[in-house]
Amino acid sequence: MFDKIELSVSSYDTAWVAMVPSPDLPHAPLFPGCLKWLLDNQLNDGSWGLLHRDPSLTKDALSSTLASILALKRWGVGEGQVKKGLHFIESNFRSINDEKQHSPIGFDIIFPGMVEYARDMDLVLPLTSRKTVHFSTHHLPSWAALIHLQDANCLNYLQMLLKKYEDGVPTIYPLDVYTRLQMVENLQKMGIDRQWLQGDEEIILDLTACALAFQLLRTSGYDVSSDVLTRFVEKDQYLDSLKGQYKDDTTAVLELFKASQLVIYPNESALEEQNAWSRQFLQQKLSGGSIKDGNLRKQVINALTFPYHASLDRIVNKAYLREYKEDDVKVAKTSYCCPNISNKDFRNLGVIDFNICQSLHQEEIKQLERWKREFRLDRLKFARKEVVTCALSATAMLFTPKLSDARISWIKHAVITYVVDDFFYVGSSQQEQENLIHLLDKWDIDEDTEYCSEAVEIIFLVLRDTIYETADMALKRQGRCWMDVLKTMGKEAEWGRDKVVPTMDEYMENGFDSFALGPIVLPTLYLVGPKLSEEIVASPEYHGLYKLMSTCGRLLNDIQTYEREAKEGKLNAVPLHITHHGGIITEEDSIKRTEGNHWRK
Repeated sequence: MFDKIELSVSSYDTAWVAMVPSPDLPHAPLFPGCLKWLLDNQLNDGSWGLLHRDPSLTKDALSSTLASILALKRWGVGEGQVKKGLHFIESNFRSINDEKQHSPIGFDIIFPGMVEYARDMDLVLPLTSRKTVHFSTHHLPSWAALIHLQDANCLNYLQMLLKKYEDGVPTIYPLDVYTRLQMVENLQKMGIDRQWLQGDEEIILDLTACALAFQLLRTSGYDVSSDVLTRFVEKDQYLDSLKGQYKDDTTAVLELFKASQLVIYPNESALEEQNAWSRQFLQQKLSGGSIKDGNLRKQVINALTFPYHASLDRIVNKAYLREYKEDDVKVAKTSYCCPNISNKDFRNLGVIDFNICQSLHQEEIKQLERWKREFRLDRLKFARKEVVTCALSATAMLFTPKLSDARISWIKHAVITYVVDDFFYVGSSQQEQENLIHLLDKWDIDEDTEYCSEAVEIIFLVLRDTIYETADMALKRQGRCWMDVLKTMGKEAEWGRDKVVPTMDEYMENGFDSFALGPIVLPTLYLVGPKLSEEIVASPEYHGLYKLMSTCGRLLNDIQTYEREAKEGKLNAVPLHITHHGGIITEEDSIKRTEGNHWRK
């Protein structure tokens, strides 16, 4: 399917090609095969256009039907088809003024022009519009260029198309690069892109294709420059690129908006500017009701509501499979479809794969519930044992069958994090906390090892066993991660006991470790891909990325949980902001400051 790109034949474009006269015999068509195609492809209701079209595409059907009638009338053939076509137009002409109908691009200019052309042929139409069409030589279709300019390249191009599509003409050609990119994106959104190898492809200077290619490459880990998009830094630059074209801009701006969210370098202010104007552009399109395509409208709403950094792969996959529209029709100057982009085979494969993965995830949860009982975690009545919640966080990103070990490691460490968090805040004394930290620091145990409570014994043994499961190289560093977590949680418990109110700097310096992503993420990294060297894991870059990730997690967590944690007496960035400002700022203002990381300012 990646090798051969298929496009639907456009009766509208085929009709205009059929009207091209022979240079040698002006009273005969240059492409008689197109006339035959029109005669053979009229629909039962008398119209021309896509089979099984949506009722909202009646304007498109009127446009295609009138163009086909003009072609047949010009060469004096298909009298019966012409009558049926005129009857269809008469029965549906009220749709011309229906604002709920999809309007092909340029319809309000081109259709009245065709009506004038029909009157010149003595065709009586039940329409009253007297508008005329003015063609510009800036962006002529190939058939028009051939008629007016006698362009040999246009002739060769049309002959190639007619041979490829058996005397029919698609509305857009070629579309290979964009189609392949769209196919990859569809597979990615369904979670089955791993089934295909992605090869190199030259990207044409088309905004939609460039923005889509940029997204796919950057989200797949390629070091791709954003310079290809800098020519559209400002809205006016983009609008200038559309001059002289009948072109819908919503899809292009949507792809640019999504691409502009992928800022990873400090010198990419151009992407931030693009994000600002493209967001405003899409919001205006929505509020103005100008996006008639329901599927596109939903895509725009989702993109504006759920930015890239707040999207989880498996949730995106499930939503996309549910909303996927088979045989989706696009509308340019006429309607068209591309089976490579929208087809039931992709969706069926996506559903099968999703169900296979889901079944595996459910088996893993059963395995983890047994693990929880084996290590007596269910005996800790004070603690949350959130196996399913932790499984959701893991499978949202690490969902493929080959990542089962990484997923289980993530879930186990996350469950233990819940247990340890509750142990320090509600389930232990200072003596028990110090005993657990001492045991982890000592590490080795024997028959003389003393546990000051059953809870300490349960937590230490499950911690020790889970750490041992990971490769030897990670053993020491995992132990250190857990030691950092225990010590920082101990510090927060100490602040609580002593009624200490830390500064924001003190809270955040302690809080990024106490958030406990370290012991969850590190062992998972050893299990998801290329082997990690000690040099990489010990590098300042790794530590910096870990600190940024943990800081973001801490702040996002505090924004979501500040009301509950305030009732439980836990420290939280939101009420801390209010306290350090003497209580004069509101909760809403404190949340905004937390979101903006203003505690550093």
